[in-house]
Amino acid sequence: MDDEWFPVAAPGYLERIGASAGHEAFRQASLLAHTRQPWQPWLEKAGLTTQAARRTMTFSDTGFMLDAALRLQGIALGRRSLVHDLLRTGALVRVSEISLHCEQSYYLLATERAAIAPHGRTVIRWIQALCAGSQVQA
Repeated sequence: MDDEWFPVAAPGYLERIGASAGHEAFRQASLLAHTRQPWQPWLEKAGLTTQAARRTMTFSDTGFMLDAALRLQGIALGRRSLVHDLLRTGALVRVSEISLHCEQSYYLLATERAAIAPHGRTVIRWIQALCAGSQVQA
């Protein structure tokens, strides 16, 4: 499953800093990053000169990073497959349409025995359905 990174925030955070989704939100926002994907490549692609290093909190756990975004701590650089449901429910909103391709992909590995067993096939189909659902653009 291929993936992408893009900025997301809680609507309440954008209200608190007085900005709507778009480039103006980055002028005063705190940035929440994951150790696997720093903000600088995204900022460069977006053409923004914000000095991210001065206002960035970096997390090694995606759950903690997204929890910080949900708790109005800043704009997170979220991974589509992990924020899909949060965007669908409105808990988070996409701050920009600009995204970065994720260098890491998810792979489903199964033994031949698991792939041919009825329960194994059921689990494989279930995982594939989950992945297909998160491929939808948020």
